[in-house]
Parts: sequence; C-alpha cells; structure tokens
Amino acid sequence: MRKSLLIEKKFLWVSLILWCLFSACGKKVVNSDPKADLTTVLPPTHKANDPGLVQQEDLSNQITLVEQGRGAIPIIVYPEAPPRTLASAEELADYIKKITGIRPPVITRGLSELPDKAIWVGVQPAVRQIFPNVDFSFYYPEETLIHADGSHLIIAGRDRWLEGGMYAQGDKKIIEGIQLEYGTCNAIYTFLQDYLGVRWLGPGELWEEYPRRPNLSIPAIHYRYHPQLRSREGVFHFMELGSKRSSEEEKDWLRRNRLQYSSLNVEGGHGFTEWWEKYHEDHLDYFALLPNGKRELDGNPKTVKLCMSNPAVWRQWLVEVKQKLKENPSQQVFNASSNDGWTHGHCTCADCRAWDEVPMTAKDFNLSDRNVRFANELARLLKTEFPAEDYYVLMHAYGDIGRKVPVKAQVADNVIVASVHNFYVRDSLESERFETMKEQFLGWSRITDRLIWRPNIPGYAGTKIGMPDIALRESYEQVKFAVEQGIIGLWIDTYWGHWSTQLPQYYLLSQLVWNPSREYEAIMEDFYARAYGEAAFVMQDYWELTDRKKAELLATTPEGYSTFFMHQIFNEEWLSLAHKKLDLALSMVKDDQRLSERIQFHRAGLEVVEQMLELKQLQLQFARSRESGQAKLNAKMSQVLLHIQTKLADSPPHAFNRMYTIKEADIHENPAEYEFKPSKKMLKAIKKRN
Repeated sequence: MRKSLLIEKKFLWVSLILWCLFSACGKKVVNSDPKADLTTVLPPTHKANDPGLVQQEDLSNQITLVEQGRGAIPIIVYPEAPPRTLASAEELADYIKKITGIRPPVITRGLSELPDKAIWVGVQPAVRQIFPNVDFSFYYPEETLIHADGSHLIIAGRDRWLEGGMYAQGDKKIIEGIQLEYGTCNAIYTFLQDYLGVRWLGPGELWEEYPRRPNLSIPAIHYRYHPQLRSREGVFHFMELGSKRSSEEEKDWLRRNRLQYSSLNVEGGHGFTEWWEKYHEDHLDYFALLPNGKRELDGNPKTVKLCMSNPAVWRQWLVEVKQKLKENPSQQVFNASSNDGWTHGHCTCADCRAWDEVPMTAKDFNLSDRNVRFANELARLLKTEFPAEDYYVLMHAYGDIGRKVPVKAQVADNVIVASVHNFYVRDSLESERFETMKEQFLGWSRITDRLIWRPNIPGYAGTKIGMPDIALRESYEQVKFAVEQGIIGLWIDTYWGHWSTQLPQYYLLSQLVWNPSREYEAIMEDFYARAYGEAAFVMQDYWELTDRKKAELLATTPEGYSTFFMHQIFNEEWLSLAHKKLDLALSMVKDDQRLSERIQFHRAGLEVVEQMLELKQLQLQFARSRESGQAKLNAKMSQVLLHIQTKLADSPPHAFNRMYTIKEADIHENPAEYEFKPSKKMLKAIKKRN
C-alpha cells in the first residue's frame, strides 16, 4: 500500500515537471473560467460584516459519495487542470479513502457520456449541463464554489496560471506548478474540512483528524466564498513554497489550511539589502548623501539607504524587476521597501529633502511622503513598462519616521503598503507608543485600500526561542480589528514553528486568516475537542494558564526587557501546575495511543522550556553577581546548555524548530566552552527593574 502511494506521488510530480516544460512555448494567462471578470484583481474594500460568504444546505436532499457494497462515485477533474489542482484532487480521493476505506477513481480524460453520479473538480462543460441554474462565473479573486444536489457534486474555484511561466526559483531548487490563483485547490480543502470533517491541527499524521465511517453522504449544498485576505502565506512565511526552513509536513499543513495557495505573495523583508555590494563601485550616486557630504557606507551594507529621488535608481530597480520575472514569471508584487536601520543613513540631498513635507530639522520629522513618492515613481515606471500586467510595488510604512501617515503624497493605485505598526499581541503592555501605532495604522487604512498588516512579534516572552508565548484571544481580536479596516493581507515576523509550545496559536491564526468572520469560541472549542478528546477541558486550562502568564510577564516587567525576567513569572509554581495538568490529561486518554502521543508532544516542549527558564535564571544571577562567583555560575550554565541540547535532539519531530531555537537562544555548540557575557541590554534591564 505504502509503495503504491509513493509511486503515485512520484508520478504526479513527474507529470507536474513535464507539464511545466511542455507549456513553456508561450506566456499567456490561462483562466479556468473564460467568463470571469479579471479586471477586479484586488477586491473592493470589505465592510466589517461582509465576509464574502454564501452558504445554504438542504438536509432533506443527500448525495451519497461512498456506499459499502457499491463503491465510490468517481472524481472527474477538468482536462486542463494544472498539476497542483490535479494533486489536490488526488488528495480529495486519499481522504475519502481514509474516512471510508474506499478510494474513488480520479478521471482526468474526457468522457463520452455523463455518469449518473460524480464529484466534479473544476468548471467543465458537463457541469453547466448538470447544473443549469448555477452561475459558474467567478467575479472575485480566489473565489470558491461548492454545490451539490442528490446526484452530483461540483468543487471549483477561480484558477489562473501563466502558460509557460509556472515556475519560480526557490531556496535551493526550482518550484514547479506555480499558479496565479488556486481557487479549486482551496475549494477542495474547504470541502474536506467543512463538509467531511477533516482537520489538520498541526503538521504530520499525528495531528490529522478525520471521521471513520463505512458510508459517506453529504446534504445538498450551495457554498460560495472569496477570501478578503489575499496575502496569507506570510503569516507563517518560513513554510512558504520552496522554503528550506521548514519540513514538507509543515508546508502540507499550510497548504491544507488554505494559507499557502494565496494569490498575492509579498516579501516581508527589506528591498535593497544587496545593492551596496552590487553597485557601490560603479554607482555611488545610487546611495544616500550623508550629513558629512559623502555618499559612503554608513555601517552595515545591508542597511544602506538610497538616493530615492535619483531617476537612475528607479531605472536600475526596473532592471532588477525584469530579472526577477525571468526567475518567477508569475510574480506580481515587487519590493521597494527601504533597508533596515531607520534611525540613520537617510539621504540629505536637496532633491530628496524636497520630497519631505516635514523637514529633517523638525521635531516631528518623518519620511512618509518621501517613501510614498519613491514608490509612486517606481509604480509609474512599472506600469509604463508593463501596461497590460497587474503588477504592484510594495513599500513598508516602517520605523518611527516611516509609520506616520503622509501629509500630502497620495498612494498610487499600483502600490501596496505593508504596515509595520507593531500593536500585535502587545495589549498587555498598556503602552502609549503602541496605541499610537494603532492610530497610525488607522490613518493609513483611510488613504489606501491596498494595505497589508505586517507586524513584528515583540518576542518579549520568548517567541523565537520556543517559549510558550501565546496570546490567543488577544491575537484574534487584533487580527479582526485589522480586517475590519479593510486589509488585503497579513504577514507576521515571525512564528518559527515551535509546535510543542505554540500549537494552538498557529491553528487559531490559520483558521482566522482564511475566514475572519469565524468566532473565536467556535475555532478553539473545535480545536481542543479534536486535538485532545476526553482531555479537552484540561488542555484548554493548560493553554489558557500559559496565555495568562505571558500577559502577566509583559504587564509586570520593563517594556522590551521581559525576556530577562521570564523565569520569575513562568516560575516553579507555574511549572508544577503545568506538569500536573499534563499528567491529568494523560491519565484521561491513557487508552488512546494517538491522544497520549499528543500530550507527550507538549510535555517534551515543557521539559525544554523548564531548562530554558533555569538558564535565564542563571544568566540573571551571573549579571548581578560579583566576579568571584561567576565561574561557578558559568559551570552550571554549561550543564544546563548540555541538557537543552539533549532534550532538543530527543524531542519529537516538529516539537521545535531546532535550528532557530539554538540560534535565537545563543546555545553554544560546545557547552563546555560556554562563557556568558551579559549584554548591554540585559544590564540596562536590571537597572530598570531595580
């Protein structure tokens, strides 16, 4: 059985590669529905209570998909289906088999006559005859359709791809089968979740849930939906297509929860990090004129700033766009975001300063007008060069001098603004600074309907190193708030895949980002019940206790310095209570091996957390101690680091993103040689706390 599945998967991917190679003879947009209105590339601004959802069911009229003794009705895929759509149809058949034990045949060739019953994947001529009263045109990006009567089921969506351009350069290899829109794929995963009861709670088979029954029927249904958030992959960008930073199981999780196959993929980073190395020898004029009257490096090459008013910079940016299109012909959004280090290095030439509505000498100086005008100039060149394409320039509203709303500059229609207003999961801080960011975010939402929210996670409670840094209700409410302002995407920096300590946070976001109209209680009650069975209420207590402790940590420590004091809130009392809750949960599911493994998965995470907290405590003691006692503390820290390394190595797959835990926690590869040196920030934190 396993061998046949491997052969089947290998066949699919070989077909995918050949399909892309043979389609390379031309480059035109192929649309699965020729009647669709493709002029609405970005949806109109959504109102708060307009989720883009139509859903009707008739329980009195059922279609039987599988019946023991009679088999399964066939899955018929439209003949032009691109490879990833075909692969999703095969997954549909796989999950029907998991549920019933019977795998429906998947038919991709044309039919000489209509079957009495079938599951139709994608719009094809036969379905217009079968469902004469259904509108099969798709008017919104990524629109999905599921419709069933007593005999037939259609699962379809808006599919668009670039003939001859379905490839992109990934981290290590070429990504094949890229589409502009994956409506049918996302419709399949919606059908599996909403109508067949499948859940992908986390990566891998351990966290997969589906019912088991001999017969499978669904009611007559009519479902249409188009997502407001067209940029979704960046919520967990380390799992994006082609990424080498995540496992295949994690990428599967992202795809099946309908985040990976989004239609507006953006870069969350800075746009010109390689320019100094590439161009400074021949084109110093590309770079900022510094206050000393020179165009030279001001620190790190990756944070160098540009002379934004220089037309030669604009033209070189366009040259790079053309190169990017060779590497990824389906790319639609091109980064023009200033490099990091917003506090220094900005151009002081007369032309750049003429773009500023608030002068550099003013107390409330900001570069927002300059940044918008720069993006607008690039957008103008982009549209002139590619008048028939729906291409966009991406700019960041970033840093204290870039987050403010521009005074006069108007954002061009083909500019997308990524709002780096960092009020995400920071309500516990009760900070005026973050309230101001929220007000600035609202200001940007009023001047553009092409706004992506791109917050940085503060990480004050150890998000990056794998601590139990979750904020369930708070994150839900803040994403809902941003959605109500009309954002078209979400990109978060950064959740790294520490599933054992942050799993419910990830699942909540996956469900909310696809459909922001869902209620918090509905998502979380379903999660706890599916993930932990009889131990659902105990595990809910476990996660909610952790959530409250994180909020307490942020509320009782100096802003920005909570990491150094986390052991004082996530203390022995919390650890004891957390272990007791896991013990109780295990006792409640002891006869269910699968559920027991899930609880043990979280226990493995808690054991690493316990060691991390001990390390933090020793580091703080070291920073406060006299020199005579530091050697002994260093020896203790070396032992703790060795324990952390061992526990990370022994932890189950996906429990932690080990590479990032080691990197962000500064875990020395040879603990015996570890010598701790308190950072300036740590010493400052101690002073503030005292």
